[in-house]
Amino acid sequence: MSRLWRYGSPYTRVRDYIQNKFIAEENRPIWFDVWTVHPPFREPVLKEKLPINDYFIRNRSIREPKDLNYLADKSRAAFRTSYTDSIISLDPDIAKVELPLSEKIARRVATLTPFAQEYKFDAYKAALVEAGIESDDFYRHEFLDNMADGELSTAEKTRLDRRKQQSEMELSMLQSMMESVSMQNYSIPDLDESISNERASQIKSEAEADDLEALLNDLLDGK
Repeated sequence: MSRLWRYGSPYTRVRDYIQNKFIAEENRPIWFDVWTVHPPFREPVLKEKLPINDYFIRNRSIREPKDLNYLADKSRAAFRTSYTDSIISLDPDIAKVELPLSEKIARRVATLTPFAQEYKFDAYKAALVEAGIESDDFYRHEFLDNMADGELSTAEKTRLDRRKQQSEMELSMLQSMMESVSMQNYSIPDLDESISNERASQIKSEAEADDLEALLNDLLDGK
């Protein structure tokens, strides 16, 4: 077996057969003329086979198949399972501008995914809140829990807790005022003054608690 037979491509073999009169000119295959007029951009290369290992098996380099389940398809499926998608226009000019609601959610999820991995929140739920499909409370508690469980210092956690307690206190105080006194007879300056007094008392109690904690720490340290 010659090297030309082993390493030559089908085109070079047929070409040499025609030149040496092994194949008549009128009996050449059709693909030979097509190959001659439109040659391939890359010549076919014969690769040597991999050697057989100790277990008499020839190792083969197999490419792993790509994942066909894209993130956008998962987002669309999750949206269409729980919500009703918007109507798609048959007019191509309108369809290019006004995308389906599921497509908008899928694209927004793809945009928020890198930030979601960094700041530990659900990109799909955030996209639903931004689109106005769900309210702000849809995932707020989950997001705050993730922040509390993350790498936050004690001071940051304390500040978050105090801010949460302060907001809850203001809401409860306003609710009690609305229940006890009619809003028509209660002016806005009175509300502001009451809130300011309550904040001042809370700040004073927090300062006293901090002083007491510092005093206890000094006593424990033996100062």
